[in-house]
Amino acid sequence: MAALGWPLILPVIQAMEDVTPDAITGATGYSPRTGHPSVLVDGQYPGRTDTASVFTWSRGGTLTFAFEQTVKVQEVRAYVGEYASRYVLTVERVDGDAASGGTDQACTGSVADSSGRVSDWVILRLPEPWATRSFRLSAYSKASLYEVQIWGYRTVHPISLGRLKASFPIARSADALTR
Repeated sequence: MAALGWPLILPVIQAMEDVTPDAITGATGYSPRTGHPSVLVDGQYPGRTDTASVFTWSRGGTLTFAFEQTVKVQEVRAYVGEYASRYVLTVERVDGDAASGGTDQACTGSVADSSGRVSDWVILRLPEPWATRSFRLSAYSKASLYEVQIWGYRTVHPISLGRLKASFPIARSADALTR
């Protein structure tokens, strides 16, 4: 159909990826804490390294993650330490078209984990990816965390084959040779 002058739109194929590096992380707390939130996104946790740093709340607290661009969050994984706690992921879903930034907050949803896991990954999975710019991960009792990973999809916009070819100089040169 592209030969008839109609634009050829390439399909968008996305794979879930770790979008944690895109997040701005902060910690609030209603109890004293040790460690800095930056250790939660350094890629170091027990089993991967012997020198992983830990972030600990003595009675619970909340981590806040924010993104400059809208992302679709599917799950949040936290490598927890030796204290069993109840964890709740609260996501503020962004309404509207992701391409325009989708600034209206439509609703808030949450997923909880009360499994009591220790020294293992706690995985909080949403039923479907939610477009968001921020969310909170809360612990409701003494908690130690080594790593937090945010798994989802960056916003990808489909483009035409013509625009794709125009972005690669070598493709333009090849077209000139075939004419």
